[in-house]
Amino acid sequence: MRSIRRNRQSSRGFTLIEMIVATIVLAIGVVGASAAFNMATKASSVATDLQTAAMLAQQQLEQTEVNAQGSITPGDSDGEFGNDFPGFKWHQSITSTDYTYLFQVTVTVKWGSRPERQKSVTTYLTNAQPTSTSTTSTSTTGTGTGG
Repeated sequence: MRSIRRNRQSSRGFTLIEMIVATIVLAIGVVGASAAFNMATKASSVATDLQTAAMLAQQQLEQTEVNAQGSITPGDSDGEFGNDFPGFKWHQSITSTDYTYLFQVTVTVKWGSRPERQKSVTTYLTNAQPTSTSTTSTSTTGTGTGG
């Protein structure tokens, strides 16, 4: 009868080995969850920056279109977005195309330090074509002799 009681008492609790294994499994789970949370936070931050860069590039393109008002000239320019968007800077490149009044405008927004990230947006803008004021008219006058 005593041997039966000893077997029941010894099987009631956990052994030291079981406790160590359970602690290790729990630690691995906590570290994994923490790493997943960090990755999700970083991905969210990158996505927010990418969305901001796209919006800023579009804003710069619109400003170029409004300021040019039909007098677009090829060339490059650089700038920053000021205190509202610190760390974001832009580079704009305007190039001619095969068509006389059509220009390719590319705005690249850069941010971050290591690695520096960038987002480029390209569009095409036209210069106003000069209007032709000269008209050609043909008139004929004749003299006739009546009879």
